[in-house]
Amino acid sequence: MIKSQEERLIAAWEAVGKALEGLKDEARKAGARYWPEPKEQKESILTRVPNAEDKARESLGISDGPIEDWIAISDDGDEDEFIGEREREWRKAHPKEQPQAKEPDAGPGTPKARKKTGTSTSAVKGKG
Repeated sequence: MIKSQEERLIAAWEAVGKALEGLKDEARKAGARYWPEPKEQKESILTRVPNAEDKARESLGISDGPIEDWIAISDDGDEDEFIGEREREWRKAHPKEQPQAKEPDAGPGTPKARKKTGTSTSAVKGKG
């Protein structure tokens, strides 16, 4: 009888050990779900939306910056220097459409029309 009790006691402790292993796994999964590993943060992009006062100051040409900033700006046509990151990305994604070559319209300005109407210069030179 003592031997059967020991066997039952061993079997019970083994069951308790298996249950504790299951609880450990569930606790680990719950920890990962409720407290995930921190992700790598992206660098923030700061933008500022002008309000009515800013728009009014801009329309009047009023600036808080030093005069050197106004002098340093040149009209080289290099507008990419003054656009923001989001605008630059949009321009890369949406390149300007190339204008299609237009065929010249047929009309009184064409050479055939000039011959019919007599507006060539050879007739004038011959008379003179």
